[in-house]
Parts: sequence; structure tokens; C-alpha cells
Amino acid sequence: MIYYRRLIDIRPVILLLAGWMILSASCQARKNISESPSEKLDKSVLWEISHSSLSSPSYLLGTIHLIPEEYYFWPQEFDHAFQNSDQVAMEIDMGSLDPADLMGMMGSLMMSDDQTIEDLVSAEQYEIITDYFSRMGLPFMLLERIKPFFLYMFVSMDIANLDQGSMKSYEMEIMEKAAAQDKPTTGLETIETQISLFDSIPYSYQAQMLAEAILEKEGNLEAGQDMDEIFRQYAAQDLEAMYRMSSKEEDEIMKEFNLLLIDQRNKNWIPEIEKLLREKPTFIAVGAGHLAGENGVIPLLRKAGYTLTPIKIESGYGTD
Repeated sequence: MIYYRRLIDIRPVILLLAGWMILSASCQARKNISESPSEKLDKSVLWEISHSSLSSPSYLLGTIHLIPEEYYFWPQEFDHAFQNSDQVAMEIDMGSLDPADLMGMMGSLMMSDDQTIEDLVSAEQYEIITDYFSRMGLPFMLLERIKPFFLYMFVSMDIANLDQGSMKSYEMEIMEKAAAQDKPTTGLETIETQISLFDSIPYSYQAQMLAEAILEKEGNLEAGQDMDEIFRQYAAQDLEAMYRMSSKEEDEIMKEFNLLLIDQRNKNWIPEIEKLLREKPTFIAVGAGHLAGENGVIPLLRKAGYTLTPIKIESGYGTD
């Protein structure tokens, strides 16, 4: 269930695909775990970070990596926070990546030990998968050894909309604003770290997710409706609702994966964020799903002694 531009530069494609994978997988993981008690947050995706040791505040923005243009908003409050920051930090520093380096990472998309998709699914599922990609004009012989989760994401993404420009990326927009205002950028982790996370999901499990995603996409509208609900929750700036996307069903694999995907990454980011805050006023943008919950970035920063204050959006989507 359940964020980029034309394919001229491979950086946005790989980076945003990784980001979209993180969002989708986190929603799948959240779906399969029980809700735990957590600090209730005000409805806002923009937060001011302050501390007695800091001469100036920094800002934390929750984003959706890939979002329909109709739900995208950038109000004056975002602009004010951005203009009053001296550097920009995101999950990955897209500006520092060289396309040649990314091409060298293509090997990390392949399964080990010469495994193929056909080895991991039934004959019927394999026919469904190959037929789907053939109809997209992608010869499956070229995709056989790609890790199933990457193919799963291509199924989940609306690729046609990427080319038509009807989807927007907060990360790409922020990168453009940083370049225009000559602000330095940095990342809280590397793309290698993000991609390596998916190796914690067994290939057989990934392959089942791929087959089920194709059947779901072609057989009903539930997945699309769930996506729309996530986008509406973001537009309403309801971090709690986004975090609560869960059901009673439990899945041990996704529960363990979720600990790596969300909770552990949040904890890893805190010392990196603290270092940035001490350097200079920083505009920090990470996926909105990372902010709420017991181990969300906001509660973790508060536990570290920082004051996080929601900034009320007076203009923008859903503020009438």
C-alpha cells in the first residue's frame, strides 16, 4: 500500500525512487503493527527547533517525497523558515551525488547468487508479473535479477504521471530553492544506507509483495484509495493520522523491518541533527512519517532537551 522529473538526470530518479520506497514500505510496516502510546502532536508539518544554547532557531519540515500536484503546497511560512536558515539538510544530500557514482550503484539493485524472480514465485504469479511489465513495454528478461522490491515500487508508482509532471517532489523543489539562494546542502544519511535497508526483507517476501501489488492494482482501487488518504492527511498536516495508518494484522517480517526503516533511522539522525543545529540555523526536511510516534524525530529531539514548536500555517492547502 501507500514520494521525479523527466529522466534527464539519473540522480532525481534513483533518489526519489528510494524515497518513495521508504514511504511505501513504512506505510506497509505501519499497517502491520499495533499502535503504541505516543506523544500527541499538533497539526503542523513545520516546526521550529530552539534551545537555550542556540543563538537562532532552526526548522523541521515533514515532507511527502512524491505527491500529486493538487496536494502540494508551499505557503509563506515555509518560505520564512527557509529564508531564515543558513543551510539545508534532507535525508540524502542530492546535490553532492555524481551521476557516474549512482550508475556504479546499479549493482546494488540486483539479487545475489544469480537468483531470479522466477525462482521466487509460482508459475502463475510469474506469468502475471511478466505480462504486466511486457504490457508496459519493458522486456522482463532485463528485469529478472532486479530485487523484487524495486519492481514492486515501479508497480506502485504512477510512471506516466512522472513524465507528465502531475507529481511533485518536495525534495526536488527544496534543492532548487537552495541552489537559487546559494544555501549549502547536506544529508542525514547516504543513499547506500537507504537502499541497503531493503536487503533486510527476504527476496521471497519481496516477490510476493510484487505479485500481490500487480493483482491489487489491476483488480481493485483499494491501494489507490489508501494513497489518496495519505495525501489528504498530509494536506491537513495531520502527522498523528499519518502515523496511525495501521490495522490489527501483525506481520513479524514487516515489524522487524519497520524498526530499521523508521525507528532506528530516526535515532541515528538525532546526533546528526544536533551537530547541524550547533553549526548554524538549519532547514531540515525529512519524510513526514518520521516525525510522530514514540520514536519520532519530534519526540526524540524533545527528549534531547530541544523545544519544538508547531508553526501554524495561515496560508496554503487546507487552511481555509
